[in-house]
Amino acid sequence: GTSERGIRAKLRAKGLSSEQVEEALDSLRESEDDPELAAAIAYARRRRLGPFRTGGDPDFAQRKKEFAALARQGFPLSLVRRVVNAREEDELKEDGTT
Repeated sequence: GTSERGIRAKLRAKGLSSEQVEEALDSLRESEDDPELAAAIAYARRRRLGPFRTGGDPDFAQRKKEFAALARQGFPLSLVRRVVNAREEDELKEDGTT
């Protein structure tokens, strides 16, 4: 549930070199088709954002809060939009045109 940017920052804060951080991220990319999307989905599921929210359609203020929560985690703007605008999890895993 952590963005690539967040992972990079945490590993650097623990004292790993740039090469070690890149090796770790390369390993993650090999194990997952789209690790950034998988992390965003996990975070959204845990926080009940986007397609995982309860209740009906969110108002502007709720959507703004969801947008901000994902953006603070370091996810790219295009991915944040996909997650917040998705009505179902399946929409996220398709071609990315939501």
